[in-house]
Amino acid sequence: MKIKLVLFSLLLFCGYAIAQGVPLNPDQYFESIKNDPIQLMAFLTQMPKGGDLHNHLGGAIYAEDLLTFSVQQPFEIDAQSLSIKPAHSAPTDIPLANMINDEDLRNSLIDAWSTRHCDTQEGRCHDHFFATFFKFYPLYLANRDKAFQSIVSRAAMENEIYLELMETFDEDRFADVYSSKAWTNDFAKQRQLLLSDPHFQAAIQFISNESNDYLKNLRNNLQCATQQAQPGCQVTVRFLYQVMRNQPINQFFAQVLAGFEAAKSNPSIVGVNIVQQEDGYYSIKNYDLEMQIIAFLHTLYPMVHYSLHAGELAPGLVAPHDLTFHIDHAINIAHADRIGHGVDIVYEKNARDVLTEMAKKHILVEINLTSNATILGVQGKAHPLPLYLKYHVPVALSTDDEGVLRTDLVHEFYRAETTYHFPYSVLKSFVRNSLAYSFLPGENLWRDLDQYIPVEACQHDKLGNDNPSLSCKQFLSTSQKAQLQWKLEKQLGEFEASLGSAH
Repeated sequence: MKIKLVLFSLLLFCGYAIAQGVPLNPDQYFESIKNDPIQLMAFLTQMPKGGDLHNHLGGAIYAEDLLTFSVQQPFEIDAQSLSIKPAHSAPTDIPLANMINDEDLRNSLIDAWSTRHCDTQEGRCHDHFFATFFKFYPLYLANRDKAFQSIVSRAAMENEIYLELMETFDEDRFADVYSSKAWTNDFAKQRQLLLSDPHFQAAIQFISNESNDYLKNLRNNLQCATQQAQPGCQVTVRFLYQVMRNQPINQFFAQVLAGFEAAKSNPSIVGVNIVQQEDGYYSIKNYDLEMQIIAFLHTLYPMVHYSLHAGELAPGLVAPHDLTFHIDHAINIAHADRIGHGVDIVYEKNARDVLTEMAKKHILVEINLTSNATILGVQGKAHPLPLYLKYHVPVALSTDDEGVLRTDLVHEFYRAETTYHFPYSVLKSFVRNSLAYSFLPGENLWRDLDQYIPVEACQHDKLGNDNPSLSCKQFLSTSQKAQLQWKLEKQLGEFEASLGSAH
């Protein structure tokens, strides 16, 4: 009875405080509005998000934007598959420009190039999702800079200040080089064969040059050096070189080696990731061998960070055995700094040990709720997000392929909140983690990553203060990561201070 009276009194106080304009602390304010979908969406839209750590550049562009960029370009559409082809490829192909006056065609293209209206039953959305990229990719490559600008501008609109985008850069340009060396099963020998090949060295240089060009063109298009600088200029962008996992092992080795080589010397490439469907033929067949290769490269390139897609699987998608070890081996064989998805954790043979180890070693899991619901059919109570939090595993929310999946970071937070009803403090931890566990160089702002206690140099400063103490200022000057974290803390402080005046 006493508990009920206390809760009733708290509700009365919250209602009175809002009505009278009495400032509430952020947690109280959030509890007072979180069950109202409109107010919740407004809150999450304005809330600083930090960064998106799991975002594929090629899948982040919306189909509508691609169509706008390319409508006057010489492309045609395969009438059966709705894939993009060069002009005059076949007499039955449809000019892309026809979609201007054909709304049915335009809608069919959007559906074919995304998961809009996708049937999530019986794995159909899984197959549809992985087939979309081949259909629109020629348009993406032809409009890469415009697509990149659109993605970064959208991040700024959503109050993000950091993007760690996965991109391949070389695409199929060096496929012959990567496949040119037969597999020896001797990692050191395989590496030397590749590094001694001038064509392979050219591939490494190309990756590095392309990443620099991406950022240079982005800043030019956003007018960052002018008085007309667009909001996207405030978003820090770095890359993870993405390696195709579902390919023969000699090609995988070559590509992941190229990624480590590029990342070791180019500050725009802050790490490596492996992509493609985890249930693919080579992905399954060579899973442990791929983990061993990454572990080998880690010994030679200890400063290169990497996040690994691991556990992006569900019952029925693969044989039961393949649900039992992928996360474990990504952590304990490959020594991943972070993992992406982690959906099948409950089926791991040593699930509790893996979760405990992730918490102890601060191995963050990048959670992609819309992606997991759409591609794997795993959502709600079946999703392991609450389990990760129960074991104190660090978590950040991310979008995966926001254009193809028809989502954004605001809606990932909205989905998390309306599904699991977290307090504001948990959402705030997701935001802080997105920078704390980024691969930006420099020391972390937090000396205690669990309690968000700042380093000693800044321990007496108000977080995000425009005029930090001399010791804190000196510390911040040495760390790109801490500088961005400080910026986020300022944003969070201003956002929370504004809540009291929201009514």
